[in-house]
Amino acid sequence: MTAITLPNLSVRALSRLTRLDRDRLSRALGDAKPAGMRGGHPVYALADVLPLLCRPGIADAAGEIDADRLAPTDRRAWYDSEAKRRELQVRDRELIPATEVGQVIATAFANIASELRAIADNLERQGEATPDQAARIERRIDVALDVLADRLSGLAPDVSNGRKSD
Repeated sequence: MTAITLPNLSVRALSRLTRLDRDRLSRALGDAKPAGMRGGHPVYALADVLPLLCRPGIADAAGEIDADRLAPTDRRAWYDSEAKRRELQVRDRELIPATEVGQVIATAFANIASELRAIADNLERQGEATPDQAARIERRIDVALDVLADRLSGLAPDVSNGRKSD
């Protein structure tokens, strides 16, 4: 099979071929390296230009779409598709609202705190600790829970809202 060789094209020829405005083409070509010069104007190899015209600078270095670089109609379509994607993720429970996560975490830590605070009472009731020892254990547990609450609120201040888990 023989390779097809196409002539290098000027911006004007690319404009006629693609039916795109020359200014838009020039912006899309950006820093593309011309394949040569013809009549004092740069000419481009079609194989080098087509990828730039198919996705004209809408992706960042990581390949993520930068919606601010899209044309207005494409930007709206992109945001609409993102909103629909998020709705589906919420429906399928792939994405969970932060308020719900916060409620689950708060409930879990409230249950943990309740069980930890019951340790001193259980030890005293079973005769394994005196009332004085139970009071000291309870104070130590309260201090540990306060430290834990401070550390957790530092990790996720939006979820904790400054509420204690007791």
